[in-house]
Amino acid sequence: NRPQAQGGAAWMHRFVRCVEASFAASVWEACNRASQRVPHEPEYLHMRPFTSAVFCFLALIEIAEQTTLPAAVRQHPIIRSLSLMTNNIISWFNDLISFPKEMARGDVHNLVYIVHHERGIPLDDAVQYVVSKHDAEVRALQHLCATLHISDQHDQLAQRYAQSLHVWIRANVDWSIATARYRPALSVSS
Repeated sequence: NRPQAQGGAAWMHRFVRCVEASFAASVWEACNRASQRVPHEPEYLHMRPFTSAVFCFLALIEIAEQTTLPAAVRQHPIIRSLSLMTNNIISWFNDLISFPKEMARGDVHNLVYIVHHERGIPLDDAVQYVVSKHDAEVRALQHLCATLHISDQHDQLAQRYAQSLHVWIRANVDWSIATARYRPALSVSS
């Protein structure tokens, strides 16, 4: 009730849609597991932003910043691109850091594994591919943020939103390194 009270009914409707998309993506993963199916890279890359639930967290920026992004900002192609890039960066970083743990339990929903499996390349090469893909996405995000211009009326709000995206990326890295969730995986890969 508190987020709805702060964000309003329209925000809550958007947030619920994010959660529904994330749940649907979880069902997709569960169906793959049940049929022992390894998704292809393009399919995985399409679904990963939803399986990660990062869009749900990005929706919380408006609550944290105590602001409402006007539709002209939220739906602007540059803002949508920045949000997707942020999601990719967080998701692909997660695939890198969680890879040893996921492989130990047989979970194939990981970009490193999918690249290794689909291309028939060594795991070290698959890891390097994902690292390069991640790093290229970071550079693209940095470039787009440096040249961010929507309109004179909305640029300040767009810049504030972009700064919040950077905070989410950094928070994810800090949490991933500090959490016990990946600690066994980190010691295995060290």
